[in-house]
Amino acid sequence: MRYKAFLPLVTYPDPVSEATAANAVGMAARLGSDLHALAVNVTFPPVSNALSRFLLDTPQMIRDGEARSRKAGENLLAAVSEEAGRHKVTFTSAAITAAPALLAEAAMLESRYFDFVLLGWEPDNETCRMTAEALVFGAGRPTVLLPASARVRAIEHIAIAWDGSRVAARALADAGGLLPKAAQISVLTVVDDKPLPEGAPGEHLAESLRSRGLSAQA
Repeated sequence: MRYKAFLPLVTYPDPVSEATAANAVGMAARLGSDLHALAVNVTFPPVSNALSRFLLDTPQMIRDGEARSRKAGENLLAAVSEEAGRHKVTFTSAAITAAPALLAEAAMLESRYFDFVLLGWEPDNETCRMTAEALVFGAGRPTVLLPASARVRAIEHIAIAWDGSRVAARALADAGGLLPKAAQISVLTVVDDKPLPEGAPGEHLAESLRSRGLSAQA
């Protein structure tokens, strides 16, 4: 079975830069996965208030906002497609619309049908923050943030936050496809914060990973 990564491109109010295209395709190539990109464009409810039409020409503002969002989605999908062709990554795409308050939720719901989520990350971009918050906590899938200021190279070092719990074990299993890609794995455990299983759970996990041929330390 081949992995399939999901790249949501929410285009309102501020779409990510096209650096996301190169980073997402680069990460998909290193994961050995196919890539599906989804443009999530905005749609506004119709306005029937005659006063707003008279004072602000709201319907025209709505049309302009939707057109900008749709155009940004088309440009981003084209950029990802071009990068995928260059790196020989199998690529599919689609576009949907959602109301402004439901854009991140729409992306989150779609993400559950894929193995990994790849997200462009720009600290000053409100859309990035909104989308990341929704998917990190709601996707139920490993979510990788891809800073626009860096370029994807080898996956050299992976850190695992580990407390021995069922939730941590499930998260580790979900992200298991990433681990063989790493040259080094560090298992991190916070002590004196909450009750932990007897012994050293971080070292126990590291030993388990080493027994499977991975380079891991607590």
